[in-house]
Amino acid sequence: MIRSGFKLHRRIGLVIAAVVIANSTVFALVALGIAYAVEDRQFVQALDDEIVRQQANWAQTGTVIDPAQNFITVYRRLGDLPPDLKDQVEAEREQIEFRGLEGRHYHVARFRLAPGDAATSAIAVAEVSRYLFIRPAFGSIVIFMALLGGAIALATGLLGFVLARRALAPLGELAAQVSGADKPVPTIDHTRYPANEIGMLAGQLSSAFERIGGFIAREQAFTREASHELRTPIAVIRGSAEIVALQPGLSPASTESLRRIDTATKDMVNTLDLLLGLAREEADTTCERILLRPIVIQAIADVRERFPDTSIATEIYVEADAAIVAHRTRLQLILNNLVTNSFSHSRACRLTITFANGQLTIADDGVGIALVGRRNECTEGAGQAIGGGLGLLIVQRLCEAGGIVFAIAGSKPGAGTCITLQHASRAGEPSLRPAHAADAGCERDRLQTSGLEPTD
Repeated sequence: MIRSGFKLHRRIGLVIAAVVIANSTVFALVALGIAYAVEDRQFVQALDDEIVRQQANWAQTGTVIDPAQNFITVYRRLGDLPPDLKDQVEAEREQIEFRGLEGRHYHVARFRLAPGDAATSAIAVAEVSRYLFIRPAFGSIVIFMALLGGAIALATGLLGFVLARRALAPLGELAAQVSGADKPVPTIDHTRYPANEIGMLAGQLSSAFERIGGFIAREQAFTREASHELRTPIAVIRGSAEIVALQPGLSPASTESLRRIDTATKDMVNTLDLLLGLAREEADTTCERILLRPIVIQAIADVRERFPDTSIATEIYVEADAAIVAHRTRLQLILNNLVTNSFSHSRACRLTITFANGQLTIADDGVGIALVGRRNECTEGAGQAIGGGLGLLIVQRLCEAGGIVFAIAGSKPGAGTCITLQHASRAGEPSLRPAHAADAGCERDRLQTSGLEPTD
């Protein structure tokens, strides 16, 4: 399934627009800084030229002449400065730029008419408010640059979106062909894609899918042959047991053994059918409404027959009318194996099975299961805890085939084991869902080690 969200060409368009906006912002800041520097530099240069001119005239005549620029004034004393400038210049002796009242803006340069003679100190002041451009128009300039940058970003983003969409169209087609295939292994015609990286990817996927398809075909052929080969000895065992059961004078122990052989061969046939179906990916997916309580009781009864000497106390917290929609044989196999693990390997004293809110819980107080996080792998301790039979990995496969979420809540040694089974959600609802809407309280039964009879 393709994840929802922005498609790749949309993201490329957004990235291009974001890059343009970032570049525009940096350019605007640099341009404003340069404009400020150039504007200030012309006033500073005008003051420097006037100072040179005044010093030259002082050296010849010993007087101060009128400035060459009408916005420059030369003062001999600090007290002669304009009132809105005098206090600022006195307080900030190193500063050369000041703001005055009523929008006036001053540039100030302190100098000596005769270099080295403190008695000839003077101050050149340039009131430049009439000649400023950047500062009065700063707001308008910022708005203009923002609009211009936004327009450029929008245009380049749309252009990038169109170009990326056109360039990535084959990749989108390939993704749709792979994800929308109605077969387990898609078939890809790589010749319809351009001779670039996308075409190379399509060719590699086509080759890989062909190899996978060949492997599956060989496996299916093998499993079909294995099915016939395995059914034959099972039929021989069952037929021989039936013949022996017809002999007169059998002891009760022999009769019970023959009954157990017959039950085991039936289980083997059901297990074989299901496992071969899983291997071929052709398992029967027909689901039906199943009363859960009889299935649970039957699983416990079957396991007790196999382990008659086990003294585990079992507790079932399942409503009498609780029903689910599931595959009967698959569910029975899962329960049988999980209950078998508790009886044969956990060294537990109590086994509790609970069904509530669409979740089936099988918990015991035994030694626990150590589980490794990687899927389909288990530690040595976990393998010992799971024991024989189908094992944890096959139980996981059965759950996956039925859309069941398999989780082990307790895995620390000595902390017991709590396994939960709950179907994955479909459209926001559990797909292994209760097939009833009863609100009655859960019927609680404690089934001791004797007197347990399976119910139909």
